[in-house]
Amino acid sequence: MQAQKIVLVTDKDSVPEYHNLNTENGKLFAFLKEKGLQVSYEIWHDENVDWSQFDAAVIKTPWDYYYRIHEFTAWLDKLERIGSYVLNPIKMLRWNSDKIYFKDMEKEGVKLVSTIWLEQGQNFDVEKIFAELNTDKIIVKPRVSGGAKHTYALNKEEALARKRGN
Repeated sequence: MQAQKIVLVTDKDSVPEYHNLNTENGKLFAFLKEKGLQVSYEIWHDENVDWSQFDAAVIKTPWDYYYRIHEFTAWLDKLERIGSYVLNPIKMLRWNSDKIYFKDMEKEGVKLVSTIWLEQGQNFDVEKIFAELNTDKIIVKPRVSGGAKHTYALNKEEALARKRGN
């Protein structure tokens, strides 16, 4: 019987981790090999990868997906189309790649911190937002991001000073 072919899906910057036994990814890679699996890692947006050759895909470290969200969701569509077995449910990957999923959670009764959703191009009215939230500190983040990229903590005093140009 031939060993199962498992692919760990990654991004270009994370590749070195799979060669380092001191990292989580290196340990996982070595562990799967020790179990007799044919394990490899592939960059999710590499056009040369034949995703249908794998028995299972683990979406492990595609940390650049949020820079290429439309390409990423198209790639997920491709995995579905070709019938790839993905250990992380594709429906869940799509759902939580955009912070809008918090609205779904709130509808289901999950208590969230007070949130104001701004549409792209909508004016960021500092005074109005601080007043509406009745707070002296806010967190501003994009709907699609990772690793706190483009996420900012603003206190009211600093935000108002910046608005005034001080």
